[in-house]
Amino acid sequence: MENNWREVEQVVGELLDLPEDEVRSRLERSGLAPEIRRRAGDLLRAWRDSEGFLDPPVLPASSPEPDRLLGERLGSWRLSAVIGSGGMGTVYRAARDDRDFAQDAAVKVIAAGRLSRSSERRFREERQILARLEHPHVARLIDGGVAPDGSPYLAMEYVEGTPIDAWARGVDLRERLRMFRQVCEAVQFAHQNLVVHCDLKPANILVTREGTPKLLDFGIARILERDGEETRTLQHPMTPDYASPEQVRGESPGTSSDIYSLGVLLHELVTGRRPYRLAGKRLDEVLATVCETEIEKPRSGAADLDAIILKALQKEALRRYRSVEKLAADVQCYLEGRPVSARPDTFFYRVRKFAARRAIPLTAVGAVITVSLAGAFFTLAQSRRAERRFNEVRTLAHSLLFDVYDSISGLPGSLPARRLVAGRAQQYLDSLERETAGDSALTRELAESYLRLGDVLGSPYIANLGDTTGALLSFRKGVTLLERESARYPNAAGVQEQLLQAHTNLGRVLARQGKLDEAISVLRKATAEAEALYTRYHDFSHAQQLSLAYAYLAEAQTLACGQKGVLTAFQEVLATSRKSLGILEAAGPRSEESWQVSLASRHFRVGYALRALGGRTGDVSYYRQALDIELKGDAVMRALAASNPERPHRRELADGLLSMALSRWECCRDLAGAMRDVHEAMESFVHIAGEDPHNLEARRDVANSYITGGAILGEAGRRLEALEMHRKALPVYEELGRSDPANAENAAYLAQVRAQIAALERGR
Repeated sequence: MENNWREVEQVVGELLDLPEDEVRSRLERSGLAPEIRRRAGDLLRAWRDSEGFLDPPVLPASSPEPDRLLGERLGSWRLSAVIGSGGMGTVYRAARDDRDFAQDAAVKVIAAGRLSRSSERRFREERQILARLEHPHVARLIDGGVAPDGSPYLAMEYVEGTPIDAWARGVDLRERLRMFRQVCEAVQFAHQNLVVHCDLKPANILVTREGTPKLLDFGIARILERDGEETRTLQHPMTPDYASPEQVRGESPGTSSDIYSLGVLLHELVTGRRPYRLAGKRLDEVLATVCETEIEKPRSGAADLDAIILKALQKEALRRYRSVEKLAADVQCYLEGRPVSARPDTFFYRVRKFAARRAIPLTAVGAVITVSLAGAFFTLAQSRRAERRFNEVRTLAHSLLFDVYDSISGLPGSLPARRLVAGRAQQYLDSLERETAGDSALTRELAESYLRLGDVLGSPYIANLGDTTGALLSFRKGVTLLERESARYPNAAGVQEQLLQAHTNLGRVLARQGKLDEAISVLRKATAEAEALYTRYHDFSHAQQLSLAYAYLAEAQTLACGQKGVLTAFQEVLATSRKSLGILEAAGPRSEESWQVSLASRHFRVGYALRALGGRTGDVSYYRQALDIELKGDAVMRALAASNPERPHRRELADGLLSMALSRWECCRDLAGAMRDVHEAMESFVHIAGEDPHNLEARRDVANSYITGGAILGEAGRRLEALEMHRKALPVYEELGRSDPANAENAAYLAQVRAQIAALERGR
C-alpha cells in the first residue's frame, strides 16, 4: 500500500468536496484497484467523522433554547450546567443526588438515536476501558447508564483545571518538562493496560490548582487486541493537529500513535507552537503536510531537546521511541544533564580522540576557560541588573554545571579545569541566590543547580572533586530553598521530589563526614517524603525512590553501629535493608536496566547487614545467609552485563564482589574463592581509575579492594601478602585525607590501615 499512497492522496483530493452518495458512486465507477478505492473511502469517512464521538469539552455557545436535560436526574446524578459539547453529545456538570454522599461529576450524554450499532459497541467498550484505568493522572470513570429516552451516559471525575498549553505559558521550561513526564506516566500506564488514547492534545490534559495533570477523554481510546505479534485496534476518530501520519491515512493506530501525539505536545510546550499549521487546510492538504512534509528543527535552544522531539515525530512508526517510557526517560536525561538516546554520542568520542592525538596540555584548556568565563562575568557584572543580564547569568551557571562540566569530565587530567568550572559556577549561583525571593521557578532551578554542584563536589560513590565540605554547603543551600518552596506549595509533586533528592544527598554527605545523628535524622525525613509520594502515586518510579531512601538510611545506620555496637542497632540495619529490598521486589519484576541494577544493589546491602550481625553475635549462620543473598545480586548483575556488554556496570559488580569475598571467607573459609572475587573486583576498579587518574572516588575503591584482600589474607595467616596489600592502600588514603580532611569515613579507613600494618609488621 505504501507504493500506492500518492494515488490514494490524489483520489481524496478530487472527491473531498462531493456529497457522500456521489463519492461512493464515483469510487465504484473509477476502475481503480479495490485496495485504493477502499483506502480512499476510509479516509473520507474518517475525515467526516473526526469531529464526532465525544469531542473534548468546549465552552457552549449561547442559545435561545435552554438545554432540555438541565435540572434532570440521570441515575444518581442531577445535571446542573453545560460545560462542553461534541458532535455526538453534551457534557454536563452534575452532582450526586442521593443520600449516600456528596460528589461532583462530569456527565457525558450521547444523544438518543445518534449511535449506530458500532458506536453503541464503542460506548460499551469505553465504559470497560475507563473502569480499569485507575491512575492519579487519569480522570476516573465513576458511573454509567442509560437515560429514560435511551441516551447512554457516563459519569466521570469532574476536573477543574487549565489546559496544559495555557498552564505552560507562565511556567519555566524545566517545570513544563517535569509536567510532561507526569503525562507520559499516565499514558504509559494506559498502554500497559492495552489501551491507547488516540486523541492526546492540550484540551484533553488539564492541570489542577495543585499542579497535577489529569488526562481526559479516554472515551475514544482503543482496546489493543493482541494476535501473535500483531496489534490491531477498533476505531479511527482523531484530531488532525495532533494525529500521527498513520491516523491521518486512516490506518489502525497503536501505541506509537500516542507517542507521535506526545511529540506534538512536547513541541508545543517547548516552543509555544505546533510543528505544522493545519488550520483551514483541506483533507488532501493535511494528508500531504502530516505524511510527507519533513518537520523543521524545533530550535528549542537545546540540541538534545530538539533530538527528542524529532525522534517522537518520525513519520515511520518504527523509527519513533519504542515506548512512552523511553520518551519520558530521555526527557529526564535532558533534565539531569545526561546524554539522551535520541542523539548519537559522537561529541565525546571526538573529544577523546582529539585528546589522544594531540599533546595539548589541559592546563591550557583550563586557562582558556578561565579567561572566557572571567570575561563573561566581567561583562555581566558591568551591566545593569536588567532582566537580560539576570537571565544570562542564570543560563551561564546552569550551562557550566550541566554542559561544560560534563563535556570535560571524561578527559584525562581534567581535574584542575573541573575544579575551576565548579568554583566559577558556585560564584554565579551565590550571586543568583539573593534574587530568588518570590520567584518560584528561579528558586527551584537554583535549588536543582545547588544539588548538581553538591554532586560534582563530593557526592559519595560517584566521580567527584573530593570536597565533602563544599558538597555539604551546597546541599544545605538546596534544602533551604526547597523547604521554602515546599511550605508554599505542599501539593506540588515536582517540589516534593526535588526536596526528597536534596534530603537524601545531604544525609549521605553528613554520614560520610561522621555526623551520623544528623544524617539519620535527615534520611528519616527523606523516607517519610518518599512514603508520602509513593502513597500518592503508587507507581514504579516512586517505588524506586522509596527503596533508595531506605537503602541510604541503612548506610548511615551501618556507620552508626560501628560507634554504638549495640545488638539492636545491627538488627535495625538489617530490618531497614530488607524493607528497601522488599519495596523494590514488590515493584517488579521489571525489564528496565535501572530496576535490575537497583535490585542487585539491595541484595548486596542486605548481605552486608547480615554479615555485620554475624560479626556482632558470632553466629556463623548469618554469614551463610549473607553469601546466599549476595550470590543472587551477583547473578542479576552478570546477566545484565551479558545482555548489554557496552554497559557492564563495572563498579556495581565489583562492589558486590568485595562484599561476597568477605562472606565467602567468614562463612566457609574459602580463601581461593574469596581472593578470586577480590582480584576480579580489583581489576574493575583499577580499570575505572585508569580512565581518570584524578578521580579520587575511583582510587578510593581501589584502596578498599586492597584492604579487603589484606584483611582476608591476614586472617588466613599469609602475613607478608596481607602486609603488601595494606601498604598499597596506605598512600591512597593518605592522599584522600589531605584532599578532604572533613571526610570521617576516609579518616576511619586510614586509621584502620595504619593499625593493620603495625600489627602485621609486629608479626601478630
